[in-house]
Amino acid sequence: MASVYKRGDIYWANFSTADGSQNAVSTKIRISVYGPRKARQLALEQAIKWERNEVDKRVKGIDFASLVDSISTLDPSDKTKLALVLVDHLPDSYQTNGDTLTSTITYSDCRDKWLSKVSSRKSDDWIKREIVCHKFFIEFVGGDTLISSVTTEHVDDFIVSREGLGKAANTINNYLKPVSQLFNYAVANDLVTKNPVKYAQKPGTATVVEWDYIPDDAFDIVINNASDSDKIFWTWLRYTALNPKDVSALTPASIEADNKGNGRHINGKRAKNGRLARIPVHPNIEKAISTYGDDCFGIYPTKGARDKSNKRFKAALAGQGIYSVIAAIRHTCATNLLESGLSLDDVALIMGHSDTTMLKKIYVKHVDQVKAYEAVKRLK
Repeated sequence: MASVYKRGDIYWANFSTADGSQNAVSTKIRISVYGPRKARQLALEQAIKWERNEVDKRVKGIDFASLVDSISTLDPSDKTKLALVLVDHLPDSYQTNGDTLTSTITYSDCRDKWLSKVSSRKSDDWIKREIVCHKFFIEFVGGDTLISSVTTEHVDDFIVSREGLGKAANTINNYLKPVSQLFNYAVANDLVTKNPVKYAQKPGTATVVEWDYIPDDAFDIVINNASDSDKIFWTWLRYTALNPKDVSALTPASIEADNKGNGRHINGKRAKNGRLARIPVHPNIEKAISTYGDDCFGIYPTKGARDKSNKRFKAALAGQGIYSVIAAIRHTCATNLLESGLSLDDVALIMGHSDTTMLKKIYVKHVDQVKAYEAVKRLK
């Protein structure tokens, strides 16, 4: 531990170095200038700072092999937590498309090159459609993202996000047309190894009719191993069916007592359509508010922070053998509400839908089968 001592009119510092030895250095802080008490305080602060710098050198000097060896001694729970932390530190440049990173050109730069080649042969209407349709995917993946890092998983996630906004299959396919054309150009010019749109699960096909469902036991494990911030964020999503952006916008004033004495509910307008939420507050949310207080509100206010939370959620789910995205939380909540017996109209209000059309098409297939079975049994 760092300490100080006097040599004449000057305080000297004694502290541990990176190699574990002790070092004595003059702080050049004079007692005659600052007085005995102030001089000792300043000298001790300097000694602590020097020792902290030495500790940082020692920590940063850990070699990769030693780090890997130390990971092997962790229990499974700590390994899961470490994996979630490492997701945030993975450089974008190390994402790959295929077996190798084939290009360092960004998505937007590649699109500019492609348009410069083809626009002279295209009509004004084609160019307008390209701009209108392509912008949604660019906003989703980020124009500064390396084109070689865009994978089929990104395309699948984009499709899910558009379906979550109620977009029709044909509309989503139109959004993806210029994306596919751009990747065909990139493949032809050896910028990427494959067109990820070609291998994506297109909207309207059989295997994407129903949303991913997250079982409660897997959800419990994921949340229990999360950081406090993720735990709060994911709990809001789990029990409200709100979009992530709407959760970030919640404030203490968003929670009101129910006028019929049935507990409390969320009262606020959604970012997307302005409809009132009016969602009952689940006991687990009340427990989180009691534990964390105001830290439960305004969480992850930026899109970047929410995207990082989504990455951690995907990684944690993958550890449970489930491959999905944070949007699945909303749809899991809707499914659970319907299977608990809540009416289509009531669930539509909680989800922020204007009618029950999407609920009938996507969420209630299993419930409808149960009702149909009971109806058939009643036939004479």
